[in-house]
Amino acid sequence: MDTFRTRIFSIVEVSLSNTRWCRPRQLPSTDPLAGVMGARNALTFDLDLLGPVTIEGPGAGRVETGQAVLQDLLAIHRELK
Repeated sequence: MDTFRTRIFSIVEVSLSNTRWCRPRQLPSTDPLAGVMGARNALTFDLDLLGPVTIEGPGAGRVETGQAVLQDLLAIHRELK
């Protein structure tokens, strides 16, 4: 039975199309990014010679992230005035 995890992704594809998006996406549980838990961040680079390479490290944390989101919302509000 395949299991999946939902993660929020920001994708940047370096190509002629310059694709960019950020949205929730389901990953198979075997994907390295599906195993990222808690306040951790990860990046996967898809390289021509090596294929996918994933790096993982500590994130900012719940409180710090909440503060940053609030600051962004307040900045947007000020710009809309």
